[in-house]
Amino acid sequence: MRKTIITIMLTILLLFPLYSFADSIRVGLKYGSSAAMSYTLSSDSGFYMGVYKDGQFVPTMPVAAYTNLNAVCENGSVNLFGDDGNIVQQDFERYVIAAMDFDDGGVITADGKEYRGGIMFSINSTGSINMINVLEIDEYVYGVLNAEMHHDYPEEALKAQAVAARSFAVTNLNRHSQYGFDVCATTHCQVYKGYEDEYEETNAAVDDTAGLCIYSGGKVVSAYYFKNSGGYTQNINDVWGSESDYLKAVKDEYSPEYQWTATFSFDDIESKLESAGNSIGDIMRIEIVSRNESGAVDTLKFIGTGGEVSISKEKIRTLFDASVIKSTHFSFTEYNTGSSDASQGTAETGAQKIAMSSVNVIGKDGARLSLSAKNSVSVIGADGEIEKRTLENIYAIDKSAALSAAGILPASSDIGQSGSVEYVTKSPVTFTGLGYGHGIGMPQDSAIEMAKQGFTYDEILHYYYTDIEIK
Repeated sequence: MRKTIITIMLTILLLFPLYSFADSIRVGLKYGSSAAMSYTLSSDSGFYMGVYKDGQFVPTMPVAAYTNLNAVCENGSVNLFGDDGNIVQQDFERYVIAAMDFDDGGVITADGKEYRGGIMFSINSTGSINMINVLEIDEYVYGVLNAEMHHDYPEEALKAQAVAARSFAVTNLNRHSQYGFDVCATTHCQVYKGYEDEYEETNAAVDDTAGLCIYSGGKVVSAYYFKNSGGYTQNINDVWGSESDYLKAVKDEYSPEYQWTATFSFDDIESKLESAGNSIGDIMRIEIVSRNESGAVDTLKFIGTGGEVSISKEKIRTLFDASVIKSTHFSFTEYNTGSSDASQGTAETGAQKIAMSSVNVIGKDGARLSLSAKNSVSVIGADGEIEKRTLENIYAIDKSAALSAAGILPASSDIGQSGSVEYVTKSPVTFTGLGYGHGIGMPQDSAIEMAKQGFTYDEILHYYYTDIEIK
């Protein structure tokens, strides 16, 4: 009888909604392996129950008698109980619950954390409960911004991040529709930490750019961003194989230095390849087959006693773990390479290979300019093509030692027995790289640097996203 009465009340009250969340988004907080069989909800002001309809939360019935509720999985459905043990609502998967004062900034505590908006639940394939936060998009961006760019960074960088995060949210609604929500709360979508991670500075950046999104071709676009470009962003086609007019490679004049290294034994790599379904026996050689226009590795080939396999684009980072191989802007560093050893990555025999850790350039006026490993130069290959490389990605073969004697290249005694190479045949292998992230869109470190130099948020966005509008 109680269930019937509540259902009738909800039907009547649906005709007279009090408030709603406009332009809502559903954020998966607990799902898959993190889902539980029960959750505790609390609100000092009591609760509103409602429904999620046409992309919006519509409150329908006050639940003022309780400040604590428990959502429990029973017989394949979610039932809502008061803290006195009485049932408040059966089959709660159809409903949303929010703080009574949600329209006045009130928050609901779910599983020990505070959130704006409301909470809804669904039963997943394992029989546990997915917990989902339903809230307005700008309130969602409040909970994203500090997690993606710290609140004490410059105001204009925070504004640029707010517009990018909002644009990403708008264009990724239903990304996780198979789980009953739009976006997750992890780096797979955008890191979201809810009300507890809001700050005055980040909320102000959201408010100051309220409603603004990035448009290309008349449509809001998915504004990808990442940490550090290493000096050059990438075409989306070079990373994920898709096409986009606004996600083009950009020479990044504002990128702070970010260098990383990672070392793997051949045994480690063989295990990773096998786990990915590529069994090639014992590795004999790993080589960089090609690079894209930004200088990042496009294809990496593994040659073994039982076959060979090539891995391309962002799948390279996935193979090794993207938190370890931080970007595809890398080369190999091989140690203890004798001058006639083929594993140096050159066919020249008896020549001294010199790592370009530094180089002196002599201009037409006779002046000598010293360049470091991070400086870029243009080199002409054997095929006549001109390519821009940082010095650390170049090595020289100095057969006569004349260049070293002239002081143009460092002497071998100055560089030790190591160097950057394009292939390796000995274990272990060290990856030395620049930048952090997939390389598409706006590098956050560069946005921060541009803001420090006085650029506005829209100038920052226009620099990294090609031919866009902000409106």
